[in-house]
Amino acid sequence: MTDTLRFTPENIDYEGDYRVSIGARVDDHYAYRNLWLVVEQRTLKGLRTAHRDTVNLILADSHGAWLTQGVVLHVAEEEVATTRLEKDECYEFLVYHIMSDQHLVGVNDVGVTLSPD
Repeated sequence: MTDTLRFTPENIDYEGDYRVSIGARVDDHYAYRNLWLVVEQRTLKGLRTAHRDTVNLILADSHGAWLTQGVVLHVAEEEVATTRLEKDECYEFLVYHIMSDQHLVGVNDVGVTLSPD
């Protein structure tokens, strides 16, 4: 919960609307059915939070069976929002979990994907 991942797109090739997606890879040591994440979009010039979303990645059903892709690593991805990005602005995407357990075992990767809309 105290760890925040920061993602900074190096350059925005296309000025306009982008779909923001969050993805996570977990292994069999992950003890929960879902993973609650917060994604914040900030502008670096103005140092302000432009947008904040909460995402619930559902990883397993109520019986513990994985609902995600993968055999050893289980992958879940969810579209978070659509946002407008400008070429002359610098952006940062912050991701952190809001699970009740401070230390999450079994989370291997978390990432943000930007796709032109």
